Amino acid sequence: MSVDPLTTEYFAVDRLPEIRSVILDVYAEVYAQDIATDPFFSLKRFEERLEGHTSAPGWGCVIARTSGERRTGRIHLRLHGT
Repeated sequence: MSVDPLTTEYFAVDRLPEIRSVILDVYAEVYAQDIATDPFFSLKRFEERLEGHTSAPGWGCVIARTSGERRTGRIHLRLHGT
């Protein structure tokens, strides 16, 4: 069984413009069923929440990829003490 290596990269808020589409694509894929049935999960509402989170001091995001550049996930972080 072959396993693709996983790489992670941290992005601070100043790099949000270059990863915004990745964040939205991953969200849309993960929450596709919820987006279709619940307005709370719409991309528009998620973008509003994302704006709120990114305005907080210390916001960051980690994006994981396999060797084929396939996005495998993301996590938002808020570093305390910054």
